[in-house]
Amino acid sequence: MTEKYSRLKDWLTTAKVIGFDLDDTLWDNSKVITEAINAQYQYLVQQLRAQSHEVSAIELEAAYRSITDQLKLDNFPLYQDVTRLRLDALGLLCDQYGLASQHAKRAFEAFFHQRQQVRLYPEVKPLLELLGKKYRLIVISNGNSSLDVIGLADYFDLHWQAGRDGDAKPSGDMLVKALQHYGITPEQFIYIGDNYHTDGKAVLDAGVRGVIIPSDRKENLDQASSASAISIIDNLGDLYRAIGQ
Repeated sequence: MTEKYSRLKDWLTTAKVIGFDLDDTLWDNSKVITEAINAQYQYLVQQLRAQSHEVSAIELEAAYRSITDQLKLDNFPLYQDVTRLRLDALGLLCDQYGLASQHAKRAFEAFFHQRQQVRLYPEVKPLLELLGKKYRLIVISNGNSSLDVIGLADYFDLHWQAGRDGDAKPSGDMLVKALQHYGITPEQFIYIGDNYHTDGKAVLDAGVRGVIIPSDRKENLDQASSASAISIIDNLGDLYRAIGQ
């Protein structure tokens, strides 16, 4: 293991709890979210065309984006909960196009079902099994994936989601709450994510330690590289090997 992992290995000797982001950390989310959004609009297009209302998914998406932007502008704290945001926005979208209210729920169900069709990175389960022998594991996410559906619920103590359980990242609110929940110090907590501007800044805001596995190779990581509380590694396999040594 190269020298750049020595800091991470030192952190692991004092850690008691390890937190994880989900999307683009434990799986590639780009195709998943695209297909989930497509499923949402396909359902709505079918319902509208059944009522002789010719509309495209592109038109619906533009209207939906306008609605969500306004909802977040009017009440951002409430709509950090992305499930609530999507349900309320779909309700307003259905009203706008003259669809009965139950179609908002069904459009969300189409989205949510597809949202869970993830393909875990191959290292995920072996890594979680290894970590679970020594550390308490928690998920802290801005998204609304279901650990039960995906098959990861048994690996984690808790699954906290933005809005429902605290402020969305890049706020460190939920990370601080994790320290309080477990009665641990910042040095005993490590948070693992894929994006400096959400996960890394949450780590710095909370005053804990963090690991960034960049999902966007174009992201500027200069600030992350200079932060003593953040370790940048290439992939989950590197983390597995760092623990195993």
